[in-house]
Amino acid sequence: MVKYIFLILNNLFWVIYAQNSDLQIKKMNLNEQITEFWNRMTRLGFKGNGFVNFNDKIVFDQNKNSKVVKNPYFENFYLAVLTLKLEEKKILDSNMPIKNYLNFLPENLNQLTINQLLAHHNALTNYNISFDSALTKPLFNNNHNYSIHNLTLVKKILQEVTRKNIQIVYNEHIAEPFQLKSNIDEICLEDMKFWESAILENKVLQSDQWKKIFTPFSLISDGYSYYSLGWKFTETYRQTVLILNESQSASYRRYPMDRLTIMITADSNSLYPAEQIAHCLSGICFSHFYKYPPISANFDYTTLIQIADTFWKDSLNYLNFIPNESTLDVEFFGTEMCKSFFFNSCFNFLLNFYFLF
Repeated sequence: MVKYIFLILNNLFWVIYAQNSDLQIKKMNLNEQITEFWNRMTRLGFKGNGFVNFNDKIVFDQNKNSKVVKNPYFENFYLAVLTLKLEEKKILDSNMPIKNYLNFLPENLNQLTINQLLAHHNALTNYNISFDSALTKPLFNNNHNYSIHNLTLVKKILQEVTRKNIQIVYNEHIAEPFQLKSNIDEICLEDMKFWESAILENKVLQSDQWKKIFTPFSLISDGYSYYSLGWKFTETYRQTVLILNESQSASYRRYPMDRLTIMITADSNSLYPAEQIAHCLSGICFSHFYKYPPISANFDYTTLIQIADTFWKDSLNYLNFIPNESTLDVEFFGTEMCKSFFFNSCFNFLLNFYFLF
């Protein structure tokens, strides 16, 4: 009889212990939750910097090395800003056919506008062919198709109207006046922070020009997302908007209606890309704020990704990003509390086994 009472009390103790451990983790504030996730992904091989602003409060800011990373998608945005800067000075008109600026184009390209090129609407073919070959291929008429050759055409136009190299044009109109660190094909966390303030405070461009940049222009093939002049727009399941510019090297996500901004850069030797880290961070932020659903005691990455996907219909196959089970087991039991609980649970099982048999 005594041993059964002992077993009941012993198991009751461990149930209470487990519940208290779970509550301790759930009581962490948003900064602590993001930091915990960040530290775990760093141990798993992520290398980079990050910034999260939620409800006009900085809840996370990690910028150790201030590295710049190569990023063609931000180059698209820079070219849009440069185009509008030159348009403001009456040097060009982004709505005019590009034949007004380049005289070597085949006839099928003559009616394209700079805005169409920047939004990748009526895009040039981009399937492992050279720029010269792409000029001779049919366009993706009235369809969105991201093409690096569209950006090449825009750069040629800007160089033609200014008679300067595109990097010099970028330096004169953007990098030097606003003391940015990145070249035209790069981005870093400090520069992303600058662009956030520029967008919100109408710096660099006038308000009507910013409105033009953030006006959805070209319908993407998924049927519900749009591309503007360097930015993708998509509707969330709560009928709010997600605006993003992201790739493996950098992610800049803005949920304007939810007042959430996430910025991530990933070093070239990072095992995990920036877009996937940002995707999980959005899940952490929304689960913390909206309690949908609550984060599990050991930060189940699958749950985080599912949370994020409820705010982004365009859910790519991010489950491939989750580390294998053996790696996760090591990380989930990485804290002293979890180690203690794991080993004591094993000891408790053996003790029960001994008393019963």
